[in-house]
Amino acid sequence: MGRIGWIDFSATHRERVNAVLDFLQEEGTIDELGIGAIRNALSDFFFPGISTIQTRAKYFFIIPRIIRDYQWKYKGMAGRPKLSDYLREKENRLIRQLAKQYQGADEYGIIGITLANAPAGKELARKPSSIYWNGLRVHGIIRTPLTLNEYLRKHEKGYSSIRDILQATGDSAGDDRDAGQVDEFGIDLPNHSFNWEQDISIELTKAEAEFLRDKMVDTSPWAGKDGNNLLRQVLLDNRRMELFIQAANFQDMARVLIENSLPQPTIERLHLALDFDQLMHGAHIRYNCLVQNKCGHAEKREEFEQQWEQWREELIASEIMQRFNIDFLLNDVAAQAKPFTRLFIKGWFMAVSEGATNLERLNQLVKGQEVKNKGKKARLHAGTQDAVRDWVGIRNLQYRFFNGKTIVADIKNGLNK
Repeated sequence: MGRIGWIDFSATHRERVNAVLDFLQEEGTIDELGIGAIRNALSDFFFPGISTIQTRAKYFFIIPRIIRDYQWKYKGMAGRPKLSDYLREKENRLIRQLAKQYQGADEYGIIGITLANAPAGKELARKPSSIYWNGLRVHGIIRTPLTLNEYLRKHEKGYSSIRDILQATGDSAGDDRDAGQVDEFGIDLPNHSFNWEQDISIELTKAEAEFLRDKMVDTSPWAGKDGNNLLRQVLLDNRRMELFIQAANFQDMARVLIENSLPQPTIERLHLALDFDQLMHGAHIRYNCLVQNKCGHAEKREEFEQQWEQWREELIASEIMQRFNIDFLLNDVAAQAKPFTRLFIKGWFMAVSEGATNLERLNQLVKGQEVKNKGKKARLHAGTQDAVRDWVGIRNLQYRFFNGKTIVADIKNGLNK
């Protein structure tokens, strides 16, 4: 099994590499055709501040509370411990505390559940502070433009004024509606008690749910969130929240919510995501046909060829080819995608627009894209020997729906208390 390695020059380098690895593992499958950057761009619009390795909404409170404990406990004191050491020690303790409290119950989404009975000294490589840091910044719970390691180093050198925090985020005290609440560490919490760790639960209290909902629907300029993002639109309406939580997957959720008076920009992005998913599903079917053909598995190849014919018939019967806004996708959403991926999507769209009957052309597009994306490791590369009998690659794009669903469900349950 292949492994990825890097020279660990600094904590900041490690943080950046971890962020890249998070993107690579989205959807839980290998991105054979290199469409992950486009999927992630759409995911960022739908669920800002939410990633595929976030598990429960409570961690949006645990991390800033630990940092505020440090701030209040050691403010003005000489010889205080490093914030990084304090955060590490407190996270390790809370990870084990929650792991023991919910021992053996993986469905609760406890980060580090396996540490309940682990030897002393063993700790997680990726802690909640790293996993939730971007979300804490995006939703203004910790207002800073800094990475986690930059933030820790900054506050180990001394306390910053609120003016510094606001200037760093492009705001000013005169027009910032939260200026009275945000402290010199940039932390904005509804209330605070030094006893918050006692009997801690992974569930949100009503006050926490109300606060997190308000933060996630906030569209202050410093937040940089599009007010039409799906997470905000869902949290603004109780009926939408219910429909969102009940949905089995992104596709079912999108079709239902499109009919529930969403803003037009949100509807357009949902249609774009659905259409892109369907178009790329066809590309992945052809890819699997080619893989099985190379492996010599006639029965599997026939199975995937039948899936291809069904996909082609459904595409012809749908409105996708008339509705799909490929110019918006390539020029706006996919602006950061690799040039060869943008060319592949455009070529695939043009080929299927003609009826998807030119299999030689479609196969060339898919093979060329995998080879450009994976190089010599591509399964369709002439020298590669890789015998597989099952589906390879992405089946359907979920755009972080399941992680968003967990966060919304946590908020809704808290609001109902």
